[in-house]
Amino acid sequence: MRSLIIKKDSLFKFLVVLFFLLPSSTVIGGPSFWFIIIFLSACTTLVVGYKNIVSQDIIYFKIFFLFTLFFITVSIFRSYRYAIFDDLFELIRIASLLVFLLCGYFLSSRRTSNFLLKFFLFYLILQFLVVILQKFEPIKELMSIIWNMDKTWSLRGTGTLGNPNVLALMSILSMLYICFFSNQKKIILIAFTICSLNVLLSGSRTGLVGYFIITMFVLVISGKLSFSSVFKKLIVISIFSTTTVIVLISLSGELRYMGELLNAFSGDGMDLTKVGTFSHRLEAWERQFRLFENSGDISILIGMGPSKGVGFRVMDNDYMAQYLKYGLIGVFSNILLLVMIFVSTLRSNRVHSNATKFVAAILLTYLIFALTAATFLSLFNMLPLMLLTGFLIKSGFEGSYIIEKSDNNLSCSSTDRH
Repeated sequence: MRSLIIKKDSLFKFLVVLFFLLPSSTVIGGPSFWFIIIFLSACTTLVVGYKNIVSQDIIYFKIFFLFTLFFITVSIFRSYRYAIFDDLFELIRIASLLVFLLCGYFLSSRRTSNFLLKFFLFYLILQFLVVILQKFEPIKELMSIIWNMDKTWSLRGTGTLGNPNVLALMSILSMLYICFFSNQKKIILIAFTICSLNVLLSGSRTGLVGYFIITMFVLVISGKLSFSSVFKKLIVISIFSTTTVIVLISLSGELRYMGELLNAFSGDGMDLTKVGTFSHRLEAWERQFRLFENSGDISILIGMGPSKGVGFRVMDNDYMAQYLKYGLIGVFSNILLLVMIFVSTLRSNRVHSNATKFVAAILLTYLIFALTAATFLSLFNMLPLMLLTGFLIKSGFEGSYIIEKSDNNLSCSSTDRH
């Protein structure tokens, strides 16, 4: 039994390391090839870890993802005029989310939390070092043999992730986990500092705005709600807000792409069209909506399908993408998924006191990033969320089982005494 637990632990660690350090360079197969490798690896690990006794929440997720697979299949066939072969990868995306949820559930153990704390701290430091090294062209060329660095330039870093927005999002996810699961203030401070540097060096405007909001949110929900605590939080928020603005203004030359955020406030009120790429996105969204309007009334309900061959591959707004691709049913399904993630992890608070706060913070992070980047529809961005959800469901399920067993033993012993 002990050897099986150790084996499952090792498989979980292998899966986490493989995913977060996933090779993406076209020199060694490209991201699609390695996604297939990690998907097959995840499926293989389930053979070792799968058991029939599961939380009711896992059963609900299975039903949800099976329905989603059926719905997307119907959507692809319905939009056959626009469909291309790549659209079929949407089915693999949904299947991968379910597989990673099950891996997080069946392969995790009580020791998983400690491993994740160490790994996420290592991951933050690694991404920071890679971003710094990317500034040196010879080293960048060497690292690009393993990881795609096409979007790396002097003002924007990508780390090993190939995209500035993804670097910012994964850095924030790592920092939030450490913030809510670690008891060591020094470690939390180190994680916060490195995450701040990663977000700045990514040059991601979405990352900066999201990080600012999430930091405020974490400060509000953390600790006690006494008068002194609230007063201290207000001081910290004021200092953090002022520092962020000062850094953005003073480094607007070095971080010109991120500094363009200041253009939105250069006139009377706020005008986002003054921010570089936003006006280009508006033009693209108008074209996509015109195509949607000409696709028939049924599209309002079930959308146009993935339709990657007619300009729906990249949309830079997940809410719009959900509606145009999968209609009102798709939007409702995404809302339902987020609610299921939050509700299913509530019981984990019995084991990890800040688990619910972590889930709330990470879901808010994803909601913010979804405004200007592929998030919920991105396989890479959603897999770690599903893996952690599976882990937290397992923690809550086992915690409830132990408590119920303890209560039953107490009631039995009480009956025996009578």
